[in-house]
Formats: sequence, C-alpha cells, structure tokens
Amino acid sequence: NGEDICYIGIMGATISSYQSENLDVPRGVYVDAVDEDSPAMTAGIQNGDILHTLDGQEIQSMEEYASVLQGLSKGTSTKVNVYRKNPSGEYTDVELAVKVTVQ
Repeated sequence: NGEDICYIGIMGATISSYQSENLDVPRGVYVDAVDEDSPAMTAGIQNGDILHTLDGQEIQSMEEYASVLQGLSKGTSTKVNVYRKNPSGEYTDVELAVKVTVQ
C-alpha cells in the first residue's frame, strides 16, 4: 500500500501465559534474534531478552508489539523495557532507548 513500516530490528515470539506459569518466565515477547546494525542492536537489545514495554505501553504478544510499533513516528526515539536474565538466573528490568526507523 506504499505506507512506511516502522522498524527496530527484532524477531520474537509471544510468551504464552502457560509458558510463563510453567517455565517461570515473565510475560512479553521473547527476542529470538536482533538484526545486525539495526536500531535494536544499537540500543543494546539482546537475543534472549523479553520485551515487555514499548513506548510506555505494556506488551504481552507479538500482535501488541506490532500494533504499538506501527503507531510510532519514524525517526523518534522511544523507551523499551526488557527483562534480562542476570548471572544468578534472575530476571532484571532494563530500560533502553531505541530509534524507530522505516523499512
């Protein structure tokens, strides 16, 4: 349709409530991969992170992630919160700033 598609450069999967409860993993979007030289990589998002907030909005599925991302303006910088496993195996909340581009 000729419209710009907002992009930060992650590929992920929804963590279901079943997975969250039975595997003791927080809800959100599990980051499977980060595109090389993408805004996400520049921001410090890593494989294995669990994205749970984008632009101040709670994210619990890939659908919510895509919806919020497409509502942002290209060229803007926004906050992303991820849960990241620390060396002791616990998840800590990490806040990062990512620049939205178009693809």
